[in-house]
Amino acid sequence: MSEASNVSMPGVISSSGNSSVSNIANLNNSSGSSLVSSLKQKFSAQVELEIEQLRKRDQEVRAHEQAHIAASGGLAASGPNYVYVTGPDGKLYAVGGDVTIDVSPVPNNPDATIQKMQTVIRAALAPAEPSSQDYTVASQAQMIIMQAQEQKAIIESHKLQSAISGNHNKKNINAIL
Repeated sequence: MSEASNVSMPGVISSSGNSSVSNIANLNNSSGSSLVSSLKQKFSAQVELEIEQLRKRDQEVRAHEQAHIAASGGLAASGPNYVYVTGPDGKLYAVGGDVTIDVSPVPNNPDATIQKMQTVIRAALAPAEPSSQDYTVASQAQMIIMQAQEQKAIIESHKLQSAISGNHNKKNINAIL
């Protein structure tokens, strides 16, 4: 017997002088084929499950971003940008994404800013399950609305003061005449 025939392979039990190689061959020919078949089925099922999960996530992500665009009222500065992974089938699946929406105030027009930010809030919260980023954008838009309301109140206050001052001056002029 050569030294090579005395070397055993882990997990393979040799009996009565059979070499490990012949035991492996016996496994492959008998119960080994069913083991390989079982492993292939489990692997195939896992791959199919992963692909199905990726398909589902892809649909959710695309629907989420489309909801933003549909509710943006033309404020979307870009179409959706997706983050992809390659599935075990070699196809790309969207697993994340974003839509850029214009959230800048309308200069010198608090009413238009308020309307715009209300649209931003609707767009941010449009998906069935808004993300934490969506809530952040909605919160920022709400803060801009509050600033615009303050600006509007200041403008109204100035107009009222001007009207009062104008009327007061007219009374004084009339009293002098």
